[in-house]
Amino acid sequence: MRGDPQYWLYYAVLREDPHLISYPYYTKYTKAGDPTYFRHIDCNIADAVKTGNGANMIQGSVSWDEEDSENCTQTLIGFHKIIAGYQEWRETSKMKDSAGYIELWDNARDFPQACRDRFPGVQWKNEVCKAGQVRISSPLIPHGSTGPATKERRTMLPWFVKVHDDMSTMEVPGMGSYAEIATAHQQLTAAPTSPSGHPNQYGGIKWAFPADVNPVYSSSISRAVNCQLRWDSPLVQAELQALF
Repeated sequence: MRGDPQYWLYYAVLREDPHLISYPYYTKYTKAGDPTYFRHIDCNIADAVKTGNGANMIQGSVSWDEEDSENCTQTLIGFHKIIAGYQEWRETSKMKDSAGYIELWDNARDFPQACRDRFPGVQWKNEVCKAGQVRISSPLIPHGSTGPATKERRTMLPWFVKVHDDMSTMEVPGMGSYAEIATAHQQLTAAPTSPSGHPNQYGGIKWAFPADVNPVYSSSISRAVNCQLRWDSPLVQAELQALF
């Protein structure tokens, strides 16, 4: 999936920017009974509203199994449209801004009845995917998962993030440099942090799994997405020109 040109194209079109690389991230595998429930937003709300930091870093997943209403992603639909008004509400309500790269979400605390009355069109929705379907959403939308799981569910998260034209710095500085992410791809090891810049919650393996091998791609774009070629490589540029 990380080298699938069609999957990359979804992101390139939605972001209006082709210079994306796949951040080495995990695949989720859950079984019945696993405590899968969570809710958070993949940005610092105050920072995103005031500076735009991380606001364009759309994220998504690929489902490997048939999901249902008890085993799926949940999103707070419409929140990205009212996030500035929501931040204003937080400030007038004397709520402290988070200091983290991401924010855990508790509906009773973060979206109480007074807030729901103010933004009536913003509601939680189950995003039930079929096997092979792709879900892509704005980082400005709180999301999470149902839980506990009632059956096997596998999802892959091939995060695509922007590398700047200097081929060194990334859109969120805390996620690491291009060189660090490229090294993780080449050595088949964990990236330095997470795409949001938050430390790896479950730790990171500092060595490659012995059975891992580097994928071989026929597309230069796929190689650029996985840091095997730079985006300024003539091979990649020629393929981009032919595509666009």
